[in-house]
Amino acid sequence: MQILEFDCIESTQIFLNEGIRKGELKPPIMVVAKRQSGGIGSRGNLWENVKEGLYFSFALPMETLPQDLPLESTSIYMGFIFKEVLQEEGSRVWLKWPNDLYIGKQKVGGVLCARLRDVMICGIGLNLEVTNQGFCGLDIKISKEKIL
Repeated sequence: MQILEFDCIESTQIFLNEGIRKGELKPPIMVVAKRQSGGIGSRGNLWENVKEGLYFSFALPMETLPQDLPLESTSIYMGFIFKEVLQEEGSRVWLKWPNDLYIGKQKVGGVLCARLRDVMICGIGLNLEVTNQGFCGLDIKISKEKIL
């Protein structure tokens, strides 16, 4: 899988969407950013930067996904896999339907998937360290590289 890394871009999800739409990028591909200036969440909500976060999106050909996976369940499917990865490392993270990651009663991240023709684009934002009281950071110390 090709991996593109940026210090700061508007949104990993938007970057992938535009690149695939224009034919400049081809799946499988992942985009990782240290910061996003306009990350997006579900229902058009903004994913705002925190003190330290992990922001990435990946694109996969639709035929690589499970054949029995309903399109509308893709975000929860990808969120479940991501939750499992974090729990294997000792996190108490849980998945709140349909696409939010929580620790206790506070949101720590989110998953957003969208289909573009024959490609599934999945974006994930995860708070590693926060200063905003409305959110929380990941409850384990782990490198971004290990998560990815």
